[in-house]
Amino acid sequence: MDSEAKLDSIALSHGQARWLFAEGLHLSDTSDSSFDSYLKFLRRGGVPFDQGETPGGPGVNVVYRYHHLMEVVLALTLHRQAILKGDVVRFLVDMREELRPLFRRAWLERISGLGARVPVKVGTGKSFKASGVWLDLGLHYVPGGPLTTTGPELLGPKEAIKFVCTHHRQQHYRDPIRISDYANDVVRLASEVPEVRRGRQ
Repeated sequence: MDSEAKLDSIALSHGQARWLFAEGLHLSDTSDSSFDSYLKFLRRGGVPFDQGETPGGPGVNVVYRYHHLMEVVLALTLHRQAILKGDVVRFLVDMREELRPLFRRAWLERISGLGARVPVKVGTGKSFKASGVWLDLGLHYVPGGPLTTTGPELLGPKEAIKFVCTHHRQQHYRDPIRISDYANDVVRLASEVPEVRRGRQ
């Protein structure tokens, strides 16, 4: 199966998606009830489903595609970066059209193109290889004010290293997220996820 088709073939139930987030990626560091409450909060706010993407009527399962899974993964990651949950929802809904193509590219170019391995050398030390794709959202809280963004933008390994090494930048902006790792894990786990009995959604 080619790369594009592999992404398009992903279709998980809510229970399977929850397993992927909590058990596969270990993105839950709270109790089961708190984690479920946070997922429900995201859903009520429109994350990860756009208008028209959820089925109508009771008893009909939602289907999580690749971009839905990645949006929730990003929401959970931003929560760990101390972004307020209301700001997480507003940001992801507002940036959805820009983020979805970036999620796709992050997986397609995780080891080639933007994410291809490049030699990195620091000072007179021995060089090493760096690879992968990072997502820089440029998130910053204005003192006493709202959350702002300069992104989203994908970075290759050299750009990501430059971000980390730029003087004072990490004091103002949240760190870039190595999104290609999450993308790779989501695709791998989507083919390994067990059957999960349907529960409340």
